[in-house]
Amino acid sequence: SVLRELSSQLWSATEGRASLREVTVALPRSWKTDALTCSLLTPLLVTSEPTEGHIRVTETHPVFGARPWTQQSQGCGRQGDFIQLSGDLLRTASNDSHAHAARLLLTEWAKFRWGVFDERGHTNDPLYPTNYRDPSTHQWSGTGCADGTVKGSTCDPAQPSCTFTPDIYTNTHLVRLFCNDTTHNREAPTKHNSLCGGRSAWQIIQQTPDFVGGRASNGSRGLEPMFRFIQQASPRYVFVIEDTATMNLQ
Repeated sequence: SVLRELSSQLWSATEGRASLREVTVALPRSWKTDALTCSLLTPLLVTSEPTEGHIRVTETHPVFGARPWTQQSQGCGRQGDFIQLSGDLLRTASNDSHAHAARLLLTEWAKFRWGVFDERGHTNDPLYPTNYRDPSTHQWSGTGCADGTVKGSTCDPAQPSCTFTPDIYTNTHLVRLFCNDTTHNREAPTKHNSLCGGRSAWQIIQQTPDFVGGRASNGSRGLEPMFRFIQQASPRYVFVIEDTATMNLQ
């Protein structure tokens, strides 16, 4: 599944320091779960407390489509509000699709959990463009950060519609790890550089409570997350009727 693949990629990207241990899936109250509970490996828990998920599965977004996106109202190094994605992304069938979806979700998880920000540009964005001129080489490059050279096609940056298009076939080895002090590009006009003072994503992540004092593991056990399913119980109403002589006289 996508979440199992996410746990594996998270383990690799953090150099053996983090993975998903348990995933709690909150089912909608309106779902009929009689048939579903027969196929669950763990019992369905019923709770009276409303659950606000860290990852919210909704319909396709009018701007982001099926891609996951993160709402961040706090600053650098602070946890975000939530991740939202389309259910279509979780219904992918092939292993390649799982890997692609997990990689998209990994980027958003880092933004939500550890307070890093986008390191790629956006078309027609004056603050975070898709292309920029490297001040050291004076060459035009695609805005971003990766653990290697990103190859792709570019165009005349003077044209308003100019974008940098990475080659999906020659860049499959990239972005296996979070950019560190060696691979991070402080000169790129990214939102992350702007809000995090030019510090690398890995530097920010290592300063969060999840990683302070932690050490890398030598093995790869525990990469398979446990799934726990819960559902908010339907509300119950109790009517109390007083049948006394005093009440009958009123």
